[in-house]
Amino acid sequence: MVDTEEGKRESHGYPVSADGWFSSGLDLFRTRRMTLISGMAVIIAYSLFLLLIGYIPGGETLGIIIQLTFGLVLTAGWLNFCLRLVRGEDGLTARDIFRPFSDFQSVWLLSISLSLIIALGTFLFIIPGIYAIIRLGMSIFIVVDKKTPVADTFRFSARITKGHEGKLLVYYGILLGLYGLAVFPYLINMAALGAVTSSFFNFVITPVLGVTYASAYDSLLYLHEERESWEE
Repeated sequence: MVDTEEGKRESHGYPVSADGWFSSGLDLFRTRRMTLISGMAVIIAYSLFLLLIGYIPGGETLGIIIQLTFGLVLTAGWLNFCLRLVRGEDGLTARDIFRPFSDFQSVWLLSISLSLIIALGTFLFIIPGIYAIIRLGMSIFIVVDKKTPVADTFRFSARITKGHEGKLLVYYGILLGLYGLAVFPYLINMAALGAVTSSFFNFVITPVLGVTYASAYDSLLYLHEERESWEE
């Protein structure tokens, strides 16, 4: 049930807030850990593949091309995989990560457009880039979940995130902080510690972050649909 008081609104049993999304993610990691890790194994295998081709002549350029094509759609597949877990789907396997490839053109076009908007906004003044992430970041779920055109996807993301900018700013700040902890050992030349933190990040933090992000989208979508039903 959704309370009309902003601070008490709930969706799918958890508060619509950064702590609620993380609580949902941790619960899912405990209950669906092996499914999450099997999906994460695909992402790790892809990362290792990019690393290996970097050692061949012209590999760095090839890696960039692969990441800007295949990699963008694979990321959307991973997030969609997490969303389906959040929604309680059973029988998911690592193969389900590749489902968005059936609509490659639309998913890729949305992903590259979002990346360019965020990059341009960050390059200009940083704050526009942050604003773009907050208002348009949910579009990566929407393009697969709703199968909408790019322009409509961005507009829909802006609608469901309206009024929740503060919560999302906190959430993305935590994500950035966790990523910083993972790479910090490498910045201070402690590669051995970095190997430990990277492993923990890949097999625990990244899966948890995937389902927390999906929880954020699903809860904001739920509130938006509830609000529309009240207005009808």
